[in-house]
Amino acid sequence: MKLMSFAGILSLSAMAAFAHGPDGDHTHDKTESKVEVVDQGEIIGHNGFKYRVQKDWGKLDKAKYPIKNCHAMVQLKDGNF
Repeated sequence: MKLMSFAGILSLSAMAAFAHGPDGDHTHDKTESKVEVVDQGEIIGHNGFKYRVQKDWGKLDKAKYPIKNCHAMVQLKDGNF
């Protein structure tokens, strides 16, 4: 049995992620909005993966919770990441 390289697996995964059948069930129409607005505290998800919406979860005090030693992040001139 021949093993596939990581690059080969990655290539197949990428193709599968963007593939769709010839029946036209997949569209790239940019005029159609797929954004769903949810309310604060609303429960979203299904089965064992349900979550309560907390809209301000990422708005933290930069002085109290500084970002340090992170991988693959860029800090802009205005100090935002």
